[in-house]
Amino acid sequence: MNADNAVGRDGYLAVNRNRRLLYAFLSRMYEKEVTLDLLKELSSESTPVFRVGGSEGLDDEFKKGFEMLGRYLSLSGRDLNEVKLELAVDYANLFLGLRGKPPHPSESVYRSADHSLFQEPRDEVLYAYWNAGVDKVKDFTEPEDHIAIELQFMEYLCRKTVEALERDERDEAKKYLQIQKKFVDDHLAKWVPQFTKDIIENADVDFYKGVAYVTRAFIGSERGAIGDLIEGRGLSPDSVS
Repeated sequence: MNADNAVGRDGYLAVNRNRRLLYAFLSRMYEKEVTLDLLKELSSESTPVFRVGGSEGLDDEFKKGFEMLGRYLSLSGRDLNEVKLELAVDYANLFLGLRGKPPHPSESVYRSADHSLFQEPRDEVLYAYWNAGVDKVKDFTEPEDHIAIELQFMEYLCRKTVEALERDERDEAKKYLQIQKKFVDDHLAKWVPQFTKDIIENADVDFYKGVAYVTRAFIGSERGAIGDLIEGRGLSPDSVS
């Protein structure tokens, strides 16, 4: 591998590692309330996901979301327990149905005709998980098409892509990228825009508004980005040796 090829491969790996990091972060934000330990971690300047947020070339909505998160997490001397409680209240209002809007954060509710749980989209994502050799963690009792699980599935696929690239298995990496593109096209891209719009309109604090802006910008960019990765130099014969 010559120097130029090494740079290309390293850059390609970095993109996929950053994508995995973002999916993991967003999945955790929707999975459950922010704990005190996580709040301390997020308010640290060394938090990896905010290094991604500071990257060049992000579109305006990405920047807006990360800026909102950064301002909120600066905390300005606030008591962390009070911040944790404030976030817990907003999480319950937004994602546990205490207000009735947004509706339940699952694809079936957003895409089925009667807006109810456990409809055809849930079955479709369940088959997608099975086809990729994974299943939902039993301890998480929400439906398989819950936003946290769909994002976690994408994080898993990104991890498998990175592992394949690290082993110099280009065809395996391309396979996982193709699964990612199909899942974004068939599922996330079809309901995340409205879901995040509902969060932005109903959140009381900027933390979850920022999460929603980042989610919408990220998923909106993924359809083209994954296609570029599939066709990109990082999977060409001379970029991995």
